[in-house]
Amino acid sequence: KSIIIYFSYQGNTKKVAEILAESLSNQGPVEQIELIALDESKYFLVQCRRAFSHVRAKIKPNKVDL
Repeated sequence: KSIIIYFSYQGNTKKVAEILAESLSNQGPVEQIELIALDESKYFLVQCRRAFSHVRAKIKPNKVDL
């Protein structure tokens, strides 16, 4: 079993995760889990300020059965 955990702000990483999952699917089941930030701003400058201030995003809890 494979698991792909990703965060995608604009959808690019999600596309890569889907391609990777398709590639891995011939080796067994694949589960994709998208991380969702609860406090993510849509404004670029706010994101920059948070990154430079080393502020970590709050992530929505997700139950995964490994």
